[in-house]
Amino acid sequence: MSPPDKLDLWNLYDATVEKFFVVRNSVIDAQNDLGRVNDAEPEDCAARCLELDTCQSFEYKAEHRKCDLSSARIEDNELIRSVHGWEIYAMFPNRAQVAKLTKTIESHVSETAELQAALESVQADIKKTERLLQNATAQVDTMMDERDGLAQDMDTLVALLQSSNDTLAEVMASYEELTQARDDLEETLSQQEAQITDLESSASSLTESVGFKDDTLRKIYAAKADTEAELAEVNGEVSILQSRVTSLNQQIQRLETELDAADDPEVYTARDCYELYKLHGVREDGVYDIYPFGLTGKSVKAFCYMGDGGGWTVIQRRDIASGCAQKFDKSWNEYKNGFGDAGSDYWLGNDAISSLTTRHSELKVYIKTSVGQLRYSHYRDFQMDSSSRNFKLKSVRYIAGNAGDQLTYLRNYSFGTKDRENNNNRCSSTQNGGFWFKTTRYCAKSGWWGSCSRYQYSCSTTNVNARTPSWSQASNWSLMRIRTQ
Repeated sequence: MSPPDKLDLWNLYDATVEKFFVVRNSVIDAQNDLGRVNDAEPEDCAARCLELDTCQSFEYKAEHRKCDLSSARIEDNELIRSVHGWEIYAMFPNRAQVAKLTKTIESHVSETAELQAALESVQADIKKTERLLQNATAQVDTMMDERDGLAQDMDTLVALLQSSNDTLAEVMASYEELTQARDDLEETLSQQEAQITDLESSASSLTESVGFKDDTLRKIYAAKADTEAELAEVNGEVSILQSRVTSLNQQIQRLETELDAADDPEVYTARDCYELYKLHGVREDGVYDIYPFGLTGKSVKAFCYMGDGGGWTVIQRRDIASGCAQKFDKSWNEYKNGFGDAGSDYWLGNDAISSLTTRHSELKVYIKTSVGQLRYSHYRDFQMDSSSRNFKLKSVRYIAGNAGDQLTYLRNYSFGTKDRENNNNRCSSTQNGGFWFKTTRYCAKSGWWGSCSRYQYSCSTTNVNARTPSWSQASNWSLMRIRTQ
């Protein structure tokens, strides 16, 4: 007989174990020795013998349906074969394997429970993903509706531009007609003036016809006056048409600008980088036009960093590796209006920073030490006053970082530059940079944007940073970025 497959073995094992426990519970109460098992099947005898440590074999009498248990030892495989033949022998060669299989089943049951728990977790994740997908679908529908609306607006603008072009063509045609009429009138006036000259010459020799001459001259002068009046009227109409042409050209330029903005998805109008990130969905770092003074005010170019939660406006960056192409020893007005290249080293401008920080603002300051270590300081409630209050550091609150706190003790101090001291000290002029200076002993940040050739790190000539060496080592690279919400 060939060995059974695994499924038959498991079914056989389950049936045998179930029968084993039924017989075991009934036999334990009835017998505690190696006596006889009555009214039993071979499985019952095997179960009872396996239960008793002293039982080594049994003899089953089929005609009486009973068996005698014996402590006489024979091989276990022989015992099992006498009950179930090859099937039992293949599955249970000895008691140790029975115990081992029992433990295996218990392990499988435990793993099944763990798999069930994992399945429930996966199902929960699937439901969560379905909800997220529904939300994303709703957002896509909204964006599609907005796109349709923009397409309709674009069609309207195109129609308006076409109408303006038609009107301009009509005005230009009228202008050409009037210009031709003016030229004709000027030519007529020239001819009449020539006639007047001829008549005046003839009148001097016709003394006998003075009355006729005077009458003729009056008519000629009257005609000249009428012609000049008509010419003045035509010139007035031409001036009006020229004004209309100028106005229409300006309107066409404005419409073309609006059409270009509508065609270009990368053109946005936002107050800062956070609005680009939040309202327009911009996710790529780069230089963008922002409107810190309102959407009707002038634009400012700024570098936007969309990592770390997104929407960060870089207000200062300086990299010694650039070869000090951008100097930071600038005047008050240069720090006020901003300078440098937003794609490289630059200062955004105090006017723009003051306008942006009228709302709740977050500030992160990064430096890279001379040994290449990157450090940072994280602040909240960062606010800069307006120009009328000398761009005073109105508010700042340190919350974290491995570069220490170097701004809190500068709160309520004014911004100073090399040509404008606002704090009754000489730090601005001696350090050739712009910052909120308290005293020459605590001018820690000027080295970040001081004279590149003179200062390698913050206030090195005054040994100011002994208490916070992290900032004093900022000799290679520095960056400041804010996020307003």
